[in-house]
Amino acid sequence: QDCIRPSATRVRHAVSFGAMAAAFLAPAGLGGQAQLRRGAPLLLQGATLDVAATEAARWSSTSSSATSAASASAATVATASAVGAAATAAALVHRRRRHGGRAAGAVARRALVNLSPKKIPTAAETVERTGDTMIKSKYAREIQEAVGIMADNFHICCMSELHMQELKQKSSFGLYGMLLEKECVREGKDGQEMTISHVMLMAAMCKRLMEEFPDDPVLCMEDYTILDEDPEFAVYCARLLNEYGLIKDCSPEDMYKWFRHAGSAFELEESPKRYWVLKPLDTSEDFRTSRQFCMQLSLIDDGRPVVSAVGAPFMEFDHASRIRESRNGSPLFFAVEGEGAWTQLMHIAREDNGVYSGACELRGYPLKLNATKKIKRGHDQFYDYLGTNQLHLGIGSRVREDVFKDATRIANLLGSEYPKFEMNSGAIKYLWVARGEVDSAWWLDKGLFDPDKGSDKTADHSAGFLIAKEAGAAITDLSGDDIVWPGPVLIENRGMLVTDPERASIGALLKAVGESTITSTELYDKRCEKRLEVSLMLKRVFENMYKFAETDAEKRGALKVMEAGKTMFENTGEMDEITLGVTRRETPILGHAVLEENPFGNNGGM
Repeated sequence: QDCIRPSATRVRHAVSFGAMAAAFLAPAGLGGQAQLRRGAPLLLQGATLDVAATEAARWSSTSSSATSAASASAATVATASAVGAAATAAALVHRRRRHGGRAAGAVARRALVNLSPKKIPTAAETVERTGDTMIKSKYAREIQEAVGIMADNFHICCMSELHMQELKQKSSFGLYGMLLEKECVREGKDGQEMTISHVMLMAAMCKRLMEEFPDDPVLCMEDYTILDEDPEFAVYCARLLNEYGLIKDCSPEDMYKWFRHAGSAFELEESPKRYWVLKPLDTSEDFRTSRQFCMQLSLIDDGRPVVSAVGAPFMEFDHASRIRESRNGSPLFFAVEGEGAWTQLMHIAREDNGVYSGACELRGYPLKLNATKKIKRGHDQFYDYLGTNQLHLGIGSRVREDVFKDATRIANLLGSEYPKFEMNSGAIKYLWVARGEVDSAWWLDKGLFDPDKGSDKTADHSAGFLIAKEAGAAITDLSGDDIVWPGPVLIENRGMLVTDPERASIGALLKAVGESTITSTELYDKRCEKRLEVSLMLKRVFENMYKFAETDAEKRGALKVMEAGKTMFENTGEMDEITLGVTRRETPILGHAVLEENPFGNNGGM
């Protein structure tokens, strides 16, 4: 607790307490080398060494429980622990002065957690606990690294979010405010929004991938050139990674190198056979408004996802085998092709008000996912009393009215009169299906009447797809076709259907989608006819506008408007044909997308 309040006296108290505890505990059986290993990583401030050594010697010499035989070991242990406590406190004082209390407090508590003697499973041990098959599979090393990267991502994401909380406008909902926008948010290509969380997560993931799999390119649809255009932002993010202890000795030059690697798949002359796909935050809007979001990493080999890891920091850990969800934990999902999908508890320590307190670690054993095993709670059974078997569905958030009506119509055709909808625009919907939280999830964002393909991106789907598939979910696109992964864009597929086959079979779902598509197209035709009626009315308005002019100036203006209107509406037949042609077209207005020899060329056509 003394480490949380920065002052010279309290720093000395923290140092003294660390030395005292080590001196008393070492003779009782805690090995000096083990304590030294725990204390060594905390040598953050060299100026505290002298103070730590002095306090260690004082407490070691006055300890009534220290024997002569253990005095040398006790002094060593005391020094290591005292240095750790002192370094923590000194680092906290420095960071609190610079960045504010919450983030600094989280850094201090994170450092103190590293001194804990309890056993925390590593990423490799987590994978090993799934059984022999996954650890002996072809992609054993890849899944271990993917789980390790995603576990680290939890802490990086929470720390960057905590830093943004310090800068936000206190009266705003979510991560918004003038100072925050200035310091932590940039606009990338095509209007993409990039926060420090995007940048720090991309840097950390690409750093690990470069070190562990240097020959594998990376596909990331975020703007990986943003740091080249804004060097000050690169310096700012590198400083945060350093000061919060997320990446040691991180420099802006390192950031440039890691970000270039994020777009390495686009630099190849031929399409890569094997490449990593990452999406740091899905979606940015959900992250900034404190709704459920996820971080995704997957490996595509020979045209299909084979390894996947997804973290969801704002989702409560849950499983069909549990009697209740975990209030202090979030799920890390991972899967390997043919080896099943699993969920692992990531314990995230938060204060009573939900603020991250700096401790984030793997806990317990992974649990296997089965989409047919439902998470049932007493408060979820309201729909069971409505007299019919109601479906629990996941669809996109903020969908158009006609898209929501399409989804409702499909559910009604499946026999669910009062379907319950959960809404999220990201890959969270895959996770809902995989762990049995919803019965089915649909991507209908463009509307059933629209036959165009190629609106979905690989980075949005590959990681969640594999987890849901390995959990036993059935997956096709809206036309009933299998999902094909040719490159950055899924140009051969239209939308996505993910379902628990025992609750809504894929055949019944496709039949309902087909019938609903007919109705959706008919309604779209009527809307187009209504638009045509409006255009004819506007034409008559243009033609008669001059009749209502009272002055010469108004008449001259009306004549200009009439000329413009005539140009627009001079060929009614052609306008009718275009309007109805758009409605009933068999091919997109701009033609079908052509699958190039290298679909990664030109940024995947994006």
